Amino acid sequence: MLTSIAIYPPLAFARVGSSDTPCAAYSWRSAKLSPDQPASTTLQPEDTLSLAADGIVKSYVPNEIVLKDPEGAFRPVCPFFELWGTWEENGTEVEGALTPDILSRFGLSLSDVTWSVDVGNLKPYHVTQRDGDRINARRTIAGEDTARHEIFGKSPEVAQPLVRHPDGIPMGAVQLSKPDDAFPELRLRFYAPKGVIYGPPDIDTRIDVALASNPDQEGAILPWRDLVVPPDRHRVNPNSSWATHDLDATDVPPLGPGDGRLNPGGLVASILSRVIGLVDDVGDGLISCQIGDLAAHARIAVGPPDFAPMNRPVVSLQDGLSDREIRASARDGTISDDELEAIVADIFERALETSDLMNKDAQNYRARLTNLNEYTGPTGGNLDLPNPSPAFEASPHRTLWPTIDEQLSASPAYPVTPQNVDAMPVTMVGQRKHRRYNAIEYFRDRLREEPDLIEKWIRIPRPPERFYDRRMPALMRGSDRNAMHLTRRQYELIQLWAKRQGDSA
Repeated sequence: MLTSIAIYPPLAFARVGSSDTPCAAYSWRSAKLSPDQPASTTLQPEDTLSLAADGIVKSYVPNEIVLKDPEGAFRPVCPFFELWGTWEENGTEVEGALTPDILSRFGLSLSDVTWSVDVGNLKPYHVTQRDGDRINARRTIAGEDTARHEIFGKSPEVAQPLVRHPDGIPMGAVQLSKPDDAFPELRLRFYAPKGVIYGPPDIDTRIDVALASNPDQEGAILPWRDLVVPPDRHRVNPNSSWATHDLDATDVPPLGPGDGRLNPGGLVASILSRVIGLVDDVGDGLISCQIGDLAAHARIAVGPPDFAPMNRPVVSLQDGLSDREIRASARDGTISDDELEAIVADIFERALETSDLMNKDAQNYRARLTNLNEYTGPTGGNLDLPNPSPAFEASPHRTLWPTIDEQLSASPAYPVTPQNVDAMPVTMVGQRKHRRYNAIEYFRDRLREEPDLIEKWIRIPRPPERFYDRRMPALMRGSDRNAMHLTRRQYELIQLWAKRQGDSA
């Protein structure tokens, strides 16, 4: 008998795109060093599955990776989910992908299989905490149904629901594969939505009225002056709690600017603290499958396009999951020297790739303002930080870099230096330093010269101080708006590698 079922992968990411052609599969690979090619990560085409309108699956390997159509439309990432199961054969438990033939062994067929997809956009609800501001979509599909089905999100039936348009908001589509001899597995494909915004019918009037009534605040309104929401996307109720929400109100959630759900700032489309009622088609949820009393679940998360697919983040989702599941591997001595060095080298390679995407001079200026606003205000704070000054030269990692204007001022505190020839001195200096640390031999030499290099220059995970300083990863914001840091596992692996270098010296 069939004893259990599971959906693989248990977590997948879709990425929005307005193209009708899904993006092909690819993986990362290291580029070979050559005089005409930078030493960076590149994309390698992989075996890709396509799904026809009738559910037939085909496989191909593309010659190149196309991320955008010639007219500029992003190709969406549309992941597949595959149904697996466990059963007994001759007294032995067997695991594998389920097929119609395997189902028939247990007296089952595709008609006994039911898939369901539940996705939602809860970002407005996250802010207002009003049930009417939820956007949810659900679709149930019989196992033999291979047609493509659109998913539409709607709000609960309350007095003033966020979405009351009869068609709801398109939030993607799903389709089951049609098993055949070449691809007999049971699969579901999730098609990402287009990546568009929706608003209330009076969105243009809202912006015009705000501009007319606040002529001195034109800068706060300018980002929305050229906003165009086509009439077919006027699907937001202008009287919903989301479309009438005041971010500064203290009598309704969130409780003023200090509420943690507003961090980091700038995530809500608003004019002078008034939400203008925009929502998008991005969401996440569950993919489920049921066969009799057996059930399986997987998660789907929808996000924006990967605008820099060859630049790997220094802290990835995999790092976060590894930190939760196998953090002990950094402490139990099971990692070999070669594997450990490869992990550390990879972290520093990704640090370079991430750093190269940043305008570090702009981020330096922003970080200094953040420090000033949050820690030297009327409520007090770290008053001995954070502005760079000669008094902190003894501990430069506790300060940020001077701004371009300060560096060019030729004052005694900030004399003109050779790096001033760079248009963006912090950016250029940071790039050069990161490139040096990508040579593991250079890193070893630095450790011999400065044994406390790690503790001094790499920010500890969840530091007690919330200010921005020169510790790495410098000038980057975490999801909580505070200075970003490596995971505990990453930090301990770097420490372990440094210790082994000292032990072998």
